[in-house]
Amino acid sequence: MSQKEKLIRQYFALKHKFDMNENCERPCPAEPTEKDIRSMQKEFKVMDLEYKIESVENALKKQSIRIESEKYFATEEGKKDKENVENKIANLVTKQKNLVIEFENWLNTEIRYMFGDSWLTRVSFGWKSVNIEIGLKNIHPENSCGIFEFGHSFNINFGLDSYYIEKNKKPRFEMNHGTMGSFDLFDDTYRSLYLEGLGRLANNKVMIQNIFDKCNEYTIEDYNIEKEIGELEEYLKNPNK
Repeated sequence: MSQKEKLIRQYFALKHKFDMNENCERPCPAEPTEKDIRSMQKEFKVMDLEYKIESVENALKKQSIRIESEKYFATEEGKKDKENVENKIANLVTKQKNLVIEFENWLNTEIRYMFGDSWLTRVSFGWKSVNIEIGLKNIHPENSCGIFEFGHSFNINFGLDSYYIEKNKKPRFEMNHGTMGSFDLFDDTYRSLYLEGLGRLANNKVMIQNIFDKCNEYTIEDYNIEKEIGELEEYLKNPNK
């Protein structure tokens, strides 16, 4: 028996086991036909067959973990355990959402105190990062510019990604804004007000420091919540780990 044929037979046996565990309607047969062997010998190299076998073996390991987890969570003890963990996750998700609202409320208060009620902020968290959008509130709902007037906001990006900190010896803290194109300097008061606000904020180092400190505080808290959620979700996948 050639090496390829041995690998083909091994692949079929493993795939059959996987399919049977999944209760597939048409499982892979435990043994390949002569036609299967000839076809796969022609189509695949040895390294291709070895890769296919490795993939099925990895799938079987994950399948085994999932099946054991399902068995445990089907017991009375497991049901209570699962419900408890899912409630913890739900509470953490709510806490994470409230974190964004809390940050936005703080920032809106600060920005409107500085510039007036025409301004609006929007906050979104990423992995160890936060993005802040600041702009004039859209007072023309009939247009399609979204929540910001004339579709523009300037952005502040904060990040605690390790590569950036290692290279620059500090967290990422940057401001950017897109071009607005040409506008009438006499008639277009909104763009003038927008640019004035951008400049005033960029030059207010006390406010900038406050935003930096809040970004750092909230990003760390959001990361810790995200990490805890991830650990709980992993537990639901494999409680026996």
